[in-house]
Amino acid sequence: MPQGSIVGPILFVPFINDLPLHVTNADVDIYADDATLTFSFRWNVNISFMEKNINEDLNQVVKWSKMNKMVISQTKTVCMLVVGKRLRKRLDNINSNLNISLNGAIIEQVKSYKLLGIHLDQDLDIDIQTEALCKSLSKKIGFHISPYLKRSHKVLYYDALLKPSFLYGSSDGGHLHTSKANLESILRLLKRAARVILNAPFNSRSVDLFNTLNWIPFFRESHINQCALIHKRL
Repeated sequence: MPQGSIVGPILFVPFINDLPLHVTNADVDIYADDATLTFSFRWNVNISFMEKNINEDLNQVVKWSKMNKMVISQTKTVCMLVVGKRLRKRLDNINSNLNISLNGAIIEQVKSYKLLGIHLDQDLDIDIQTEALCKSLSKKIGFHISPYLKRSHKVLYYDALLKPSFLYGSSDGGHLHTSKANLESILRLLKRAARVILNAPFNSRSVDLFNTLNWIPFFRESHINQCALIHKRL
């Protein structure tokens, strides 16, 4: 994601494929009924310039919604200033509140937001995403893998529900650029899942467990997925 970006889901409505045609300054990303406006700027550009461009686009979005007889949900509309920790220290006015309005009302500015299952952070920090992922995986492993199931059924459960959670969003390189502590937290859960599937003791070597199940560490598989995505793009 470009540094110095405003990110925010702007509306949740169906049939919005023509929305980007009405936005001139920002980039519009649409997935199903979720839409996000992203405006990027160089670190030495005044933030008021950015606010002006975003507000112009939001006014166009409001006109578009009225023309299509749709209502934008004020409570589901937020904005976030994404700069990263290093750049934030270089900008004098970066901590000021953003003056972004929708229908005449200032929209909420957040420090983090869950967008399509990924927790975005204003400092490009993946700790929040890792914490949420580990919490979700821990519940799925502890409560849903019954010791009375056959190994094949446990493997099927892992492939259908757990593995997608481990790898979701990994193609953007998030797992590859996170801290060592975050990687170890996720890897511990992968080891735990392997022990549960094989009914193995706690002190079992993870290499032996993974070899038995023909698994590779999730961060290596994330790297493979990222390379595959780049190859397809090229």
